[in-house]
Amino acid sequence: KLGSMEDFTLLEYITAAGDTLTDKSRDSRKRRSAAEGIEGNIRRKIVEKRTLNPKYYENMSVILQQLIAERKQAALDYEELLKRYQELAAKVEKPETATRYPADIGKSSARRAFFDFFDGDEQKAFALDEAIKNCQGVTGFREDEIKKRRLKGAIYQALQDDKATEAVYRLVAEQVEEYP
Repeated sequence: KLGSMEDFTLLEYITAAGDTLTDKSRDSRKRRSAAEGIEGNIRRKIVEKRTLNPKYYENMSVILQQLIAERKQAALDYEELLKRYQELAAKVEKPETATRYPADIGKSSARRAFFDFFDGDEQKAFALDEAIKNCQGVTGFREDEIKKRRLKGAIYQALQDDKATEAVYRLVAEQVEEYP
């Protein structure tokens, strides 16, 4: 057992366990099991957060798969692999720190999700966020069909696309902190 993840984040775990994970002994089983434990925890966090921003976390999943393949091919030395795990863990735990987001987009989970959904269209992300925030009387929309339809109407007005409206609504419904 590498440790309990219940009391602190994955990034904190990797940082705290860094000395033991980079143990200079050449015990490949120990290193492999440590790497597999880290990979499992990163994968769990990706799955857990995927609904918040599917495109972003799909990208994180691809990066994790590449790291796993590199580990299995012994393409990276162990210390470099741990460094890459740490970088990936930071991006999974705190996507707002990812350098790919413009400053105003990075501050909002919903805007990041819209930005990724629209393949980096900052204007659409802002317009959609504003349309949703300006939609009156939709607090508690998840439990009320009328409020849900009102919110979908506001999204549709911003997008003029039925399919995109449904997809964006699902993103909005996951943004509990920003859209009560």
